[in-house]
Amino acid sequence: MSGPDSGHDGNVERRYRLLAGQVGPAQQSAVSCGAACLAVARMLCDPMVSRWVIDGVDSARRRPTRAGEGPAERFARLERHIQRRTNSMLSYPGRVQPPWPRALGTAPWGALAELERHGAVDSSRYELLLARHLDAGDLGQLFDNVVARLRPGSPALLYVGNELAPRHVCLMFRDALSATVLVYEPSSGAVVLPSREAFAQGCLDLGGWDRAWFVLAPGSQSPVGAAMRWLLSASAAPAARRLPGTAMIGARGADR
Repeated sequence: MSGPDSGHDGNVERRYRLLAGQVGPAQQSAVSCGAACLAVARMLCDPMVSRWVIDGVDSARRRPTRAGEGPAERFARLERHIQRRTNSMLSYPGRVQPPWPRALGTAPWGALAELERHGAVDSSRYELLLARHLDAGDLGQLFDNVVARLRPGSPALLYVGNELAPRHVCLMFRDALSATVLVYEPSSGAVVLPSREAFAQGCLDLGGWDRAWFVLAPGSQSPVGAAMRWLLSASAAPAARRLPGTAMIGARGADR
């Protein structure tokens, strides 16, 4: 766990940072990789959430700390809460979406809603970029496109798998201080530098999965991207106020 960084205007905030080579929180069940990524995304942009997970301090009095509960248990609680929301029929008031079985992981439409509402800074809109059908040259261009869209506080979700189906989710993000692009892999908690060549050649080796299937990335709102976003979302959700986002825990526990 790294130390707290100084905030702006003389305030000191415990900002959550993950750097290459550090170990972040591991997903707490076999099917919660997407929810773990969304939980980390929220911690990166909201110091109050990261402080609650790491230290159990809840300045907003929304998440009471339970007796004997440590960072891993609090992260698991946040993860489960997010997955219930991403997979339910009503993710947020006024936003209806198809329900998704929890045993199948995190639904991309629910993940998109969660990113826009809690996982990114104000005004970040997201769209789905398809990858599985592309050849190596186009995959390299897609990688460059995603990297160009990433901003501190506006990460992307990378769905990876094998030749048959997407099986795992990772988080691509840009560090707020160094502007370095990193990938958080939730099954191990590893934080690594992404490889354009591995992305293009289908040899990513992220959680044991190699091929990129699609990316939920901050949107350019191109006609194709806008159409894909429309397919993922039945209605637009209003953006909530979010704060700009210190490696932390790396424990895996039972999903309960």
